[in-house]
Amino acid sequence: MNSFYICSETEKKNLINFKLHKFGKDNLYVNFSPNIYFKNDKKIFFYGDFTGIYEDNKLKKISFEKFFIKLSNARDINKFLECVEGRFLIFYTSKNFSKIFLDKFSKYDVFYFKNSKKFEVSNNLKLVISNFKNKLNLDNTSISHMLNVLGTRPPKKSTIFENINRLGVNECLDLKTSKLIYSEFYPNYSQDYEYEKIDEYYEIMENYIKNFSKDNSATIFMSSGFDSSFLGSLTQKVLGKKKTNGVNLKLKYSERSGVYNKFEVQKVKKIADFLGINVYFDEINLNRKFHKYAEETSDVSSSRMLPMTLALIMHNQLSKLSSKKLNSETLLSGEVSDGAHNFGFAQYANFFKHEDNGFREYVDKMYNYIYSPSFFQKLLNGKFENDEIFRFLINSKKFSNLKIKKPKNVNDAKNLMFNALFLTDSRFPFVNNQSKILQNNSKKKIDNYFYKNYFNIKNFKNSKQLYSCYLHLYNSFHWQAGTVVTMYELPEIYSLKMSMPFWNIKIQDYLSKMPENWGRGLETRTLKYPLKENLFKKFNITKVLEIGPHSYQYDVNKFSNVFLEVLLSRSAREYMINTFKLYNPSDYLSPNIFNINFVNRLIKEFKNKNFLEHNSSLIYRLFALSNMLKGLKY
Repeated sequence: MNSFYICSETEKKNLINFKLHKFGKDNLYVNFSPNIYFKNDKKIFFYGDFTGIYEDNKLKKISFEKFFIKLSNARDINKFLECVEGRFLIFYTSKNFSKIFLDKFSKYDVFYFKNSKKFEVSNNLKLVISNFKNKLNLDNTSISHMLNVLGTRPPKKSTIFENINRLGVNECLDLKTSKLIYSEFYPNYSQDYEYEKIDEYYEIMENYIKNFSKDNSATIFMSSGFDSSFLGSLTQKVLGKKKTNGVNLKLKYSERSGVYNKFEVQKVKKIADFLGINVYFDEINLNRKFHKYAEETSDVSSSRMLPMTLALIMHNQLSKLSSKKLNSETLLSGEVSDGAHNFGFAQYANFFKHEDNGFREYVDKMYNYIYSPSFFQKLLNGKFENDEIFRFLINSKKFSNLKIKKPKNVNDAKNLMFNALFLTDSRFPFVNNQSKILQNNSKKKIDNYFYKNYFNIKNFKNSKQLYSCYLHLYNSFHWQAGTVVTMYELPEIYSLKMSMPFWNIKIQDYLSKMPENWGRGLETRTLKYPLKENLFKKFNITKVLEIGPHSYQYDVNKFSNVFLEVLLSRSAREYMINTFKLYNPSDYLSPNIFNINFVNRLIKEFKNKNFLEHNSSLIYRLFALSNMLKGLKY
């Protein structure tokens, strides 16, 4: 696993098989060969993936040499990097400065801490810890977040430790002055799109697919959804059917649930037949092999601060399958599309029991409406409580004891939306969804932390900037969490490169300006309107996707809780119980923040198979924390 570390000469004893490079006045130790450029007093180290540069609104593939020349000549480096597509980290030193930059969306993880004299920096948390001289205190605020949301990972700028941070979105490190530099975010305004913008969407995605692969071939992490189907359709058209392949997994979580994603497997086969491409299958059996999967991914999990999510296990197995069966080193995933198009509400509202997928999708559109400029205006003028969609969703989800009150001002309304979308599992305004393991008096303090460090977007003026703000914040929350970044980190173990086309600069700009009436409101256009419209116009594949259950057992209300199935798995139970014995969370969490008695009760119930179904996700997240502490030998 490739790692770097900037450290003093006296600390190099911990770095086995690392090569020294001089970086300004600092020593840069790496165990790989970065792309390096010298020009006069300038020195540039590049690590990561570089797809190309946008010129005249088109992505163009250029050599590293040309890229370095453009970078070294740039008057404003941050502005230049906003036009560079990829996932990367850059060390740049010259006579006047010495800085670390990331790609536009901060896809790459950089851990750092600051001592009295300088920054200590690495992409490997274990290396940072090995050189840490002071006591490491857990960051209970960040941990509260990872225990409260699906991604089970601290937000972008944080780690599980108080003293160690990560470089965030719009941030760079100035190693010469030992300062963290932040660039202001200016949200876009939503625009009125004419129908011709449908073609622009397609052109952006086609342009990206033409440039992302080194050998003009690709392997797609296929699901049964619209996102990977769009990528499959477009990629086989651009690269050819023989150069396009897919991989998928049969997911066996517990003995009783069988193949949990059996509907997905059936549909993927139909999609592959329709497109004329090969899809290769493997399986994950948590009932027999959870311990094997956990140990196999232990090093990358602790080094990159990746929780042992089900996604991590799946992405490791998919990467291994791709490496074994296919020659292409380039992978594609439709991840990020849900958040970017419709803020994650695109799963056919599985909580809603109606058998018709079309109506269930419209319920998802209702959720999108709650985060729309239209509903935001109702929040501001106090006319939201009697909104029929608002009341319908409250009743359908059986939310009770909501403390509903009119926001004081625009900023208060904005924070209400951001809190619901990024800090809760329910993802609904006014629902107090902070985890029950938190002490009541700690919740306000935790919320204020996020308002100050993430939600304080000074250039937010009105509701037409909401969509742009949502997409910007996704880069610090769900898209950097343990269900997404694992798609980047795990393939690297097998010398593969992952690419997520829906996270490209131009499509993000397009979707940040896309209006409410393009699938995000109560109009009759479908969710992911530009994607689905292009699928229908260009490929006519939608008829294959819209028939039958979506993907999982919960689509037919059978074994509806995936975490419960995992906790029932024989191998998973045994591994998790052993992990809790070694690292009981209650021994590490602060009683000022967490209800330790409740934590102990949950773990006891789990061990006695007496746990309640609605706590299963929380038990699994506690395990993920314990497992990370075990991997880091904290």
